[in-house]
Amino acid sequence: MVDVWYMLVFGVLGYVFKKLDYPLAPLVLALVLGDLAENALRQSLIMSQGSVLIFATRPIAARSSPRRRSRCSCCPSSARCCGGRGRPSSAPRS
Repeated sequence: MVDVWYMLVFGVLGYVFKKLDYPLAPLVLALVLGDLAENALRQSLIMSQGSVLIFATRPIAARSSPRRRSRCSCCPSSARCCGGRGRPSSAPRS
């Protein structure tokens, strides 16, 4: 019976997302990759004995973090980051 409730909840959620024109691909990616990312974060924190500096001191993380931050900061004004739903092209740029 629990499976039926899951089906109903996710069916209603899918319907609402479809009506609001929300893309389903990011939701599916988050559901699939969320557990893997959480396990990787937990493993990294265990290896560093709870210090978050492991994400800034490793060479690959130190190189990719500034790029990630700059990409996230441009999202409100960039159509590329927002999946084409940025400012309309006729809107004046400041």
